[in-house]
Amino acid sequence: MATKKNTPTFAQKLTSLEQIVATLEDTSTSLETSIAEFEQGVNLVRSAQEELSKTEQKVQELLASSGKENGKATE
Repeated sequence: MATKKNTPTFAQKLTSLEQIVATLEDTSTSLETSIAEFEQGVNLVRSAQEELSKTEQKVQELLASSGKENGKATE
C-alpha cells in the first residue's frame, strides 16, 4: 500500500494514540492541552479506522479472487 510522504503509518498512529492517552491521564495537564490532545486523538482514530477498513476490503477482495482462481465458491 503506497503512502504519501509525511503520512504516518498505522503503527505510528497507534504510538501517537498511546502518548495522547498518557497525556490525558496526567492530572497536571491543562484543560486546553487536554482538549487539543483529545481532538488529535479523535482524528487519529478516524484515520486508523479508515485505513483498517480499506485493508479489510483489500483482503476480502484478494480472498474472493483467490477462491475464484482455485474454483472454490466464496461468500
